[in-house]
Amino acid sequence: MEKLVTSWYKNKTLPQSYIFPPETRPGNLTVPTCKTIPVIDIGNAVGRTRTRIVQQILKASQEYGLFQVINHGIPEDLMDQSMDVFKEFFEMPAEDKAMLYSQDLTKSCRLSTSSSNYTREKVHHWRDKLGHHCHPLEDYIKLWPEKPIRYREVVASFSIEAKKLASRILELIAEGLGLPSGYFGYKLKLSASCKSKKQGEANLGFLESDPASEGFADFKSL
Repeated sequence: MEKLVTSWYKNKTLPQSYIFPPETRPGNLTVPTCKTIPVIDIGNAVGRTRTRIVQQILKASQEYGLFQVINHGIPEDLMDQSMDVFKEFFEMPAEDKAMLYSQDLTKSCRLSTSSSNYTREKVHHWRDKLGHHCHPLEDYIKLWPEKPIRYREVVASFSIEAKKLASRILELIAEGLGLPSGYFGYKLKLSASCKSKKQGEANLGFLESDPASEGFADFKSL
């Protein structure tokens, strides 16, 4: 637990073990940048405009490798509640998080820091992470953090909506590639059936805390 950045960053200066040597930093390398990324309104993926949205997704995937979606259907208040409860988790006292801390990569719910190579890496990453499977909920929700009290309720609701959105986007991609309806859903189920429960047959919820900004960098439902 003493390794968690959130347990010590307010009371001590930055350790040398978190500072990358100058020769490993980007330095003056020229990195391609852009001012915007594609923003796609998938709320318009109906009727006559559906084909246009599908083409926008394919174009963004080919040219950028990513895109932002708007009018996706996930309620804004649910997203706000989710971010709030994630922040509450990392702000809890160390004793409330101790039972979740582990370096065992096979655990379905695990609190850790830096990377999976913590003991071998020369320089640590400035982050704490909580990772857990999300689906099927009935199998995994009982392994999630018990605190904050509303964690399981809020995150379960968000993971359900995130899964719906992911399926919707995959269906649009499949359509654009000329694949049968439900193609990716079938492939995901097939892949899951080849894995044991211990490895996880479901989506992964990943939380990353950035103590420097006192916020959260990412939540992914895969």
